[in-house]
Amino acid sequence: ERLILFLLRWLLPPHRDNETAAAHLHEAVGTSVGHLEWCSVRPDSLVEGAESPYDVRPSPVTGLLTGQPTARANVARFMADLMDDEALWSAWRFQMPVVMNAATSAG
Repeated sequence: ERLILFLLRWLLPPHRDNETAAAHLHEAVGTSVGHLEWCSVRPDSLVEGAESPYDVRPSPVTGLLTGQPTARANVARFMADLMDDEALWSAWRFQMPVVMNAATSAG
């Protein structure tokens, strides 16, 4: 996975730009701008699909090649909930949560 990330950073400028932008938001902006609050929502492995139960984690829990599918509808729902739910916003502001479809158990 380290080799793949290295290659992505150096061969695909958009990937490097995304990482640089995230680092700037987290490190340079951080919580220091009094009138600016932010949350950068990161889907795990983005896929088309209907809204369904989802999990939110502070950091990725899967590997680069073993991502958990994340429906675009679930990302949209979480982002809308961030705007509507003050407690949820307070829990995730100034963070970069990872959204993924809830794991289903085979029964």
